[in-house]
Amino acid sequence: MCHSDHRTLMKIALLNVADETWMGGVYYVVNLARALLRCANNDGERLLIVGSEAMLQKHYQEFRGHVDFLVFPSSRAKSLLWKFAYSVTHLPAVLSSKLSGDHKVSIQYRDHLTPRLGRMLPARDVAVVFPGSYSLGSDFDVPWIGWIFDFQHHYYRQFFSDEECRSRDETFARIGRESRLVVVSSQQAMKDFQRFLPDFSHKARVLKFRSVLPQGWDGLDPALTARELGLPDRFLMIPNQFFVHKNHRTAFEAVLILRDRGFDIHVVCTGAVFDFRGSQHVEDLRSYMKTNLLESRIHVLGLLPRLRQIALMRMAMAVIQPSLFEGWSTVVEDCRTLGKKVFLSDIPVHREQNPPHASYFDPLDSEMLAMQIADRWEELETGPCIRDEIEAMQTQQTLIGNYATDFLSISAEASGSVRSL
Repeated sequence: MCHSDHRTLMKIALLNVADETWMGGVYYVVNLARALLRCANNDGERLLIVGSEAMLQKHYQEFRGHVDFLVFPSSRAKSLLWKFAYSVTHLPAVLSSKLSGDHKVSIQYRDHLTPRLGRMLPARDVAVVFPGSYSLGSDFDVPWIGWIFDFQHHYYRQFFSDEECRSRDETFARIGRESRLVVVSSQQAMKDFQRFLPDFSHKARVLKFRSVLPQGWDGLDPALTARELGLPDRFLMIPNQFFVHKNHRTAFEAVLILRDRGFDIHVVCTGAVFDFRGSQHVEDLRSYMKTNLLESRIHVLGLLPRLRQIALMRMAMAVIQPSLFEGWSTVVEDCRTLGKKVFLSDIPVHREQNPPHASYFDPLDSEMLAMQIADRWEELETGPCIRDEIEAMQTQQTLIGNYATDFLSISAEASGSVRSL
């Protein structure tokens, strides 16, 4: 449970730092805003959400009337600030020949607009700004908290160009140097921060984010939603964007193994069919499906409205989360919130998240995943399981309260309203 105290009196600006090319970044801010607004006795937590007109309209309408909005940059600027902020660490490999020039233009444009934002926030009584996924600068008018989502490029350099790795290193170092504090999402990420940015490790704070379901999350009928999308009654689900590190290939190989062994298996994939590195990864997956006659078994639906995605997750027999790397998995937190069974890649951060109803497999071993699914096949039932959902929701309320309280403590420390411990 979140308790109201002097820290909740400060006004906090939350920056929308992503768009549909990285929905995880959008959900990160949306979930935090929900957690703060649902925090008991918070008197309508004083929030200002900052973003482009299009993003505020599309993804933050539920908060209208409960928080303040600031449209920035203006529609005339075509919302380039946040797209440039994204490009700093996610520029497509296919543009590598142009990267140096485009990257410099992006930084110049962003650095031109950022001071203007800083000048606007004090007039709105903002005490602290979060998340800074790029540096707002050491002379920004309001204390700001950086956010480093993960250090994947140190572990899977093959997924990034040399310039992208340098860009991430430079961006993260600036965040560490110029922010008041820096948030990471797991103890594993904290270890990486201490290893790769040791000079700024005293600024790092762990904030384990939680999924906070929207109002009306149970308003859609799961079975009807599945039928409307032409899906079979029984299916597993992978609710991941098609980034290469999400490792769909291992799951697809497991589907092939199980089909050839007589299992009537179907897998539903939701999430943007897009990878910032270029289209080759997605094309390779589609080719694998076609070559192995899996197109009737693997249902690629793309990015769905959040309520539809939740309805399908409730309907699914179980979720597969095969990622090679995560800072803290939103999919795992969704499964925890809904009480879903999940087949989970055995990586350190997934062990740290430790959701109920999980089976762990080597993310590079499709045979192991196939065997785990086969072993549990008879016990897997089409959802929703109301009993599991009720039990999960009861636990989740405490986790959400702790999440909000931890964030407010970090914000108070960054704003200077409490002393650093």
